[in-house]
Amino acid sequence: MAESENIYEAYQREQEAEARRVQEQELQRKRVAAEQAREEARIRREAELRIFYNSHIRPELLRTERARRNLLLRVGISLAVITLLVSIIWFFDVRFLLIVLLPIGLGYLIYLGYRFEQFRQRFKPAIVQLLLDFLNQQPNFQSLQYDPKRNIDRKIFARSGLFFTRRALFEGEDHIEGQIGEMPFQLCEIYVKEESRA
Repeated sequence: MAESENIYEAYQREQEAEARRVQEQELQRKRVAAEQAREEARIRREAELRIFYNSHIRPELLRTERARRNLLLRVGISLAVITLLVSIIWFFDVRFLLIVLLPIGLGYLIYLGYRFEQFRQRFKPAIVQLLLDFLNQQPNFQSLQYDPKRNIDRKIFARSGLFFTRRALFEGEDHIEGQIGEMPFQLCEIYVKEESRA
């Protein structure tokens, strides 16, 4: 009788071990399926991003690259013309013309510098806004907004508890806010400089 009970207990242990093996195999199969689903979703998102890049972002990049090259060409030609005029004026010793032409040339260079600054201020916001438009179409993202000149409020920065600094220099830019699922968020580029105690 004791021998049959031992055989029965051994049989039960074997059945339990088999059930555990089947359960582990099922869990492993589910993990692999979940990993494959994540990988397929990642590949699908990359394909969507490639299509969006080719149809929206790349044309904008090409347009802005043409504008940048035109500005550089204008600056180069302007510097060459100014150098040539100054050389001619100096060579023929008509320096009184230099007094007339120099302010005009400097004014034109200042105008080109202003155009470069306008280009710089338009370039990044245009590209970032296109990327946010793409993300807004994704299922978990909503209400993403970008402001290149704004930063996170100093009180929100301090309340986060992520950084412990005394109040000192606090500057920021490139503010993005929105929601991921039900969680609202804000982020930006911040430069914080803390004064030394020494």
